[in-house]
Amino acid sequence: MLLVMIGFHARLAATALALWLCVLNVTLNAWWRFPAGHPYIEFSKFDFFQTLSVIGGLLLLLVQGPGQISVDAYNKKHW
Repeated sequence: MLLVMIGFHARLAATALALWLCVLNVTLNAWWRFPAGHPYIEFSKFDFFQTLSVIGGLLLLLVQGPGQISVDAYNKKHW
């Protein structure tokens, strides 16, 4: 997460985080495995879709890049 925050190898870090969150999301927030009427379904569904939105943000970073205020952009200008 720190690499994404500062923009150092942000695309690689975003890819790794997105893949890791996909695995964790499917295994830990598997709301479809609970029987109907189980009280944990709504909580797990909320966590699943919230994590899915974070994965979407990481994929957006992967496509668009880290931006002009990042370590990668600074290195491109000064090297």
